[in-house]
Amino acid sequence: DYTNHRVQKFRLSDGAFLCAFGSFGTRFPTQLKNPYGVCVDGADNIFVADTENSAVKQFRSDGTFVCVVGEPPQLFEPNGVCVTRAGSLFVTDSGHCRLVEFRSCV
Repeated sequence: DYTNHRVQKFRLSDGAFLCAFGSFGTRFPTQLKNPYGVCVDGADNIFVADTENSAVKQFRSDGTFVCVVGEPPQLFEPNGVCVTRAGSLFVTDSGHCRLVEFRSCV
């Protein structure tokens, strides 16, 4: 939910709302500023490209914050995220015009 600075989770089978997490800000790791890309790994961890905070953040499936995966100066306005079966996280770093691979939290 880009303009409301949060991620909303819905059940795929019937569209029922499950949870929302995040709020506008830059001060705390749980805060988001224009989140853009989202992906989920095999363990149901949620990765969020927090575009305007220039970071990628990892959350549990219930929205509990886990860690920051990439942040400035490593990233500048990330907007896409993808997790491979091997566990690598690929991030499109739009501000630096490149693709970055991460293997763990910062």
